[in-house]
Amino acid sequence: MDISHWLPNELLLHIIQHTPKADQAALSRVAKRFHELCLPALNREVELKDSRFIASFCSGIIDNPSRADAVRSFNITVDFSEIRRDLILETLKLMSRLEYLSLSRFMSDDHHNRILLEECNFPQLISCNLSFPTSLSDLTALFLTRHPTLKRVHLRSDPRMVASQSPRISLPNLEFYAGQALFIPRIDAVRLKVELDWSHTDDPDVNKIMTRISSMTNPKLPFVSSSDNHHQIVISVSTHMPHTRTLRLRRSRMYFFFSSVNHDEDMIYHITECLPGFTNLVYLAIDWVPHQSKAENWSAVERLVEACPTLEACYSNRYAWRKVNGRWEECELEEFEVLAGPPNSTDY
Repeated sequence: MDISHWLPNELLLHIIQHTPKADQAALSRVAKRFHELCLPALNREVELKDSRFIASFCSGIIDNPSRADAVRSFNITVDFSEIRRDLILETLKLMSRLEYLSLSRFMSDDHHNRILLEECNFPQLISCNLSFPTSLSDLTALFLTRHPTLKRVHLRSDPRMVASQSPRISLPNLEFYAGQALFIPRIDAVRLKVELDWSHTDDPDVNKIMTRISSMTNPKLPFVSSSDNHHQIVISVSTHMPHTRTLRLRRSRMYFFFSSVNHDEDMIYHITECLPGFTNLVYLAIDWVPHQSKAENWSAVERLVEACPTLEACYSNRYAWRKVNGRWEECELEEFEVLAGPPNSTDY
């Protein structure tokens, strides 16, 4: 007799949960008993990359709502123009135990975006990665307010996610925010990592935003910024958060298309001017012109470390150096990441 007949469901379920997804899928087709035991494990982390499978998955949840309780992670990476958005929304409304939600593209129309932001509620949500147009920034704020359990928030939007005068969003558990810098003044958090996107029009608000961030973060947490004009941002960081230990500067999405050698040289010059304002900057990472040679990057790093004697490791466009016994030596990127800590977005 098959030994599985002698094992209780609880033990089988424990074994199934620790097997690869492919084995779970194969086992679910063996018999009705295994099918019922494997479904919760198969549905625990759902990632849909093909529009052909979305309709069948959603229909299966809608026809059997109890299955939705098993879903803890729901991630769609398909363009929403290719799928039935109403099916996804109806399915999401059933996932009351969801902990991670990632919708990497716009839902393509404000109607379905509004339904998601106004009607979906996930009492156990810990992490979200969402994309919405700027016109819905107030509804996005209301969505976040309904989810105080959130620890990680990644908001992708149009170039300017505005901060209105509406009440602040209280997120006492929030540890990481990535998204438009202009949205930060709306958030109340205690100990926050940030990865900010800046637009050209943010300039008048830089100091206000940095003052707000300084009240929610501490020097040991890395400050990450994506922009095509780091000069004003670095000045503001050095003024409002001079004890920052780790600073990462990245190009904006548009920077690559409009940058030039002269522009890059000016940027290095301006950043070098700002560095003396930091009192304890230890790790500096700059990433915007990956086509530069190692020699060109080292030339830039030499100027940076001369302007900031507290630096112990520096990364520039895929090349890294660290100070060893008072001398600067090239090191592997992985070694730099061990010292400075990985970029926020990679551990999202």
